[in-house]
Amino acid sequence: MNSPKVTVNLNNYQAVYDWYQSYRRPRPVTRLAYKALDVYYKPTLHYVDDAYDEFDDFRRDDTPQVFVLNHLTNHSDQFVASAIAHQMTPEDVGHTRVLAKDELFHGTQRHFVDMMGAIPTFRKKDHTDTDIVERAGDALIACTGNIVAAGQNMAVFGEGTHNKVDPLVLQKLRPGFARIALHAFAQGIDVAITPIGMSFGTSLDSLQPRKAVAVITPSIRITAHDTIDTLVDATRELLQSAVTQANAIRAK
Repeated sequence: MNSPKVTVNLNNYQAVYDWYQSYRRPRPVTRLAYKALDVYYKPTLHYVDDAYDEFDDFRRDDTPQVFVLNHLTNHSDQFVASAIAHQMTPEDVGHTRVLAKDELFHGTQRHFVDMMGAIPTFRKKDHTDTDIVERAGDALIACTGNIVAAGQNMAVFGEGTHNKVDPLVLQKLRPGFARIALHAFAQGIDVAITPIGMSFGTSLDSLQPRKAVAVITPSIRITAHDTIDTLVDATRELLQSAVTQANAIRAK
């Protein structure tokens, strides 16, 4: 049983992340929502090389994954990601969480984003008190890292903000996804980072989230030698390749 919902507020960040770490969604309702999003958005998935077999191994071994996706719009990406998750793991819907900006966790939409498994992030661009935002960021890494260590997947838009320049070229990746994976790995858990490149169209003026193309690459298995920098660099290379392939498929 979930405790009463906590108010999502920057000054209340520790209570927020304590609540979301223990929060569990009603999976039958969540399955229906993910299925509905899949029917509406109808993304097409492509697995590169041995990515499909590898992904199947992760499911059998219960290896949690941090999915890292590119970020194309300010309004549809989390819903397309949910549709992709439904196709990738329909039987596991309810075991993947996603990060979303805190402004979505207010009003009537709060119920929906909670049902989708979203966890709020407090971004410096949205808040003036950067010291509290940094402390909240550390609490977010601990919360999400613990969630992954407990066996759930995490979906992260690695660029942090949607692309306003060129959907064919990744922006700089932020290190949060690598910190999450390393936090879970430090607890003795096998963890993989799986890049997923999405295409909604090949130019900013033609983005169409419906019938998106997604390319899933082979994963990066975390080792004791990995650092934040090595994981960011390796993920960027794979994710950019996936984005390029997704756009080439979309352009056909």
